[in-house]
Amino acid sequence: MTFQRAETVALSLRHELRQVTGPAHERLDGILSTLNLHDSADRALFDRVQRAGFRRIGAACGWEAAEATTTLRRTLDALDEGDEAETDGAGDDPMAADAVAYITLGSQLGLTVLRNGVPPEERRGLLAIEPDIAAWKAFAQRMGQASPDAEARARILSDATRAFAIFQQEAERHLPRRPEAAPHPQTTQTPQAPTV
Repeated sequence: MTFQRAETVALSLRHELRQVTGPAHERLDGILSTLNLHDSADRALFDRVQRAGFRRIGAACGWEAAEATTTLRRTLDALDEGDEAETDGAGDDPMAADAVAYITLGSQLGLTVLRNGVPPEERRGLLAIEPDIAAWKAFAQRMGQASPDAEARARILSDATRAFAIFQQEAERHLPRRPEAAPHPQTTQTPQAPTV
């Protein structure tokens, strides 16, 4: 297989990841978008959802998330202020490492805009973490040099969608129900992973 063909396959997989996870991503954003990251109480709720979600997907991949393994652990270290009795993901089906890598690394890069909208002295928890650009580039490069078979490809797509659903479940579990309102300008959306 030529490098050009492999890169085309990888770009197609990244496109599919964005396309296939899009509806689940939008549902999650719809729940989180009423949070105001300038408000400390809302930031605490945001971090609680993220902590529970990352614990679950971390456990589901056995804490081995390809190039995102270190970032995943660093994320949980930054979010370690929660109750250890919270869900640990023991009940979730195993998840493909590449699906968790895509979610973990992509969310870190996507949160850069939100992080920049919060004063440095208030950046705690998830917003305190700088994205690991090198890990994302390594992940993208590897995907550009290998083509997963149909079964592995389908699993990555399915598991990435399931990861968004896990975060949605945790958002619904931890966030108080609020009256219908327009999303706050300082939205807490988890932007989709960029294509590099």
